Amino acid sequence: MAHISSNDPFLGDERADCYFCDAPAHAYWHREFNFCVCSECATNTLPLLIADAVTANNPKGTLDAAMEAISKNFYRGAAIALQRSNDSLRKAADQQKSAAVFDLET
Repeated sequence: MAHISSNDPFLGDERADCYFCDAPAHAYWHREFNFCVCSECATNTLPLLIADAVTANNPKGTLDAAMEAISKNFYRGAAIALQRSNDSLRKAADQQKSAAVFDLET
């Protein structure tokens, strides 16, 4: 799981398109291929696909358990993504501070 940024180790500088709608993607999952998705499809299309998958073998059963697991994993994923974003911002700020110190000393 990752946000898409320039110089990505798996995507490089290529523009990634959403698997569902071909709009510019905002995130991807790297496996044997890169599964890219935009925020619109992540919100409106993926939940429909997940519901189909969850109910395929047990249409009357495990919806509550599935929703609980989905919710838990969503918030876990959001926490990981936000931490990764904060780490990137902190690293960029530290690099700017280092560059400013270097400029003052020369």
